Amino acid sequence: MTQMPEPLVSDEPVSPERLLQLVNEATAPVTGDDFFRSLVGRLAELLGVDSVLLTECQQQPSTWVRTRAYWHGGGFIEDISFDVIGTPCEDVVDGGRFCFYPRGLHEVFPEWSAEEGGVESFIGIPVYGKDNQGVIGHIAIFDHAPMEEERVVESVFRIIAARAGAELQRLQIEAALRASEEKYRLLVENQSDMIVKTDPTGNLLFASPSFCRALGVREEDLVGTLFPPLAACPELQQQWAALSSATREACFEAALQSVDGERIVAWTARAVPLERFAGGCFAVVASGRDVTDQRQAENAARMHLQELAQVSRRGSMGEMASALAHELNQPLTSIVSYAQACRRLLQRDDDVRTQVLEGVDRILATADRATGIVRSLRQYVKQRKGEQVSRDLRALIDEAAHLLKSQSRHAGARLSLDIPDDLPAVHVDGIQIQQVLMNLVRNGLEAMVAAPLRGQPVIEIRARNLLDEGVVLEVRDNGPGIAPEMAETLFDPFTTSKEDGMGIGLSLCRSIIREHGGELRADNAPEGGAVFRITLPPVTET
Repeated sequence: MTQMPEPLVSDEPVSPERLLQLVNEATAPVTGDDFFRSLVGRLAELLGVDSVLLTECQQQPSTWVRTRAYWHGGGFIEDISFDVIGTPCEDVVDGGRFCFYPRGLHEVFPEWSAEEGGVESFIGIPVYGKDNQGVIGHIAIFDHAPMEEERVVESVFRIIAARAGAELQRLQIEAALRASEEKYRLLVENQSDMIVKTDPTGNLLFASPSFCRALGVREEDLVGTLFPPLAACPELQQQWAALSSATREACFEAALQSVDGERIVAWTARAVPLERFAGGCFAVVASGRDVTDQRQAENAARMHLQELAQVSRRGSMGEMASALAHELNQPLTSIVSYAQACRRLLQRDDDVRTQVLEGVDRILATADRATGIVRSLRQYVKQRKGEQVSRDLRALIDEAAHLLKSQSRHAGARLSLDIPDDLPAVHVDGIQIQQVLMNLVRNGLEAMVAAPLRGQPVIEIRARNLLDEGVVLEVRDNGPGIAPEMAETLFDPFTTSKEDGMGIGLSLCRSIIREHGGELRADNAPEGGAVFRITLPPVTET
């Protein structure tokens, strides 16, 4: 509780100089709220008035103030907030002017005077902040009786207000500092990123709560110990030592044995001046982020791409083998037929029968052997069918699109998806369907890159639910389209418009879709570009 100064013994009015001296004596030994109460209480006593208040301006709204000390009716009352508009305080706070009404206040502010019980006189002094830049509060003195004008000297009250302004601003700075410290404390304590500070040798000077929680230890148990990544990786210590430069940074990933198991943490370390050490040494501040889930997702995506590539290679080899078998079977069959015919003819002539028959037998044996090889190869290819199960088609498309985004960006193209939410499940091998989509998108990207376009290249994947008829997928591009001479043979093996192409990609895609009971077609879109349409049958309930 504020200790009020000893009351004055004399009832004689004090001079302005004496008023200033007594106020200074009362407020010199105290600070903060005690200062404001001592100031307000001493002014009320020395001036013999009913009310004295000292306020602090509010940020919002700007015309509102809050009392820091309020003397009324012989004692302190509870602090209040009020709007100065329409009161004699308005010119003081909003205008920054010293105001003195020795009498007749009820004629200037009748409503306010009546609300305050018939106030007759008023003194208002603005309280400024540092360098007199802006009003930060005010002192108001009012009474129900007139005031003696000779006792009110503006310079004296401005000196008192200046002392009050210095104290008020000091408290505001302290409050702002506490708020800032609280904000950063909350940030440090609640952020997920890990923050550490070490000396140049890597010994911990500070560890954030998030880092301590990850390790399951207290900060005091970590301070003074070697930063865990340095302890686990001696090679990193050389990089750490090289950070003794104000502009040097280092980024690295290291495994951290946390309470949840091994986690991968990506660290960014930076050298900062370390004042407590002499000789221009530096401390290192490092920020770490748990990237375990991200790395696992990247590894899964990489393995998925590898699996897709493997499926593509197997499919390409299978399609090539199937096409070769188809092409070779016809001449081999002809060889066998001719050899059999020759054999029959030669059986009628005994002159060269032995020699010719021996040669022809060799032809037959060789042809049979080649046919057997081709038959075995085709049988091997036909047996490599994927496992078809009920799959969420939207999820398959989204996953394939995610894998294709980087390729689209590299080609300078935009990948667009138009996938409804009501797509039914389909009975497919997910890897193979994704491989078809990826092959079609890549073909579109290559076609658009090879031909000059107006505007940005665009690849669009659309899907539509055909209800009982299944699902249709479309891969559209805004490239040059399909050349007329390629339209009839586009899906034939070894047909390609690329200089280095093998001509088995689209043939493979059609084979995969047909194995799923669907169909793959290609057309030129009316607005330009090519459209590849895949139809897949719906899942039939058994």
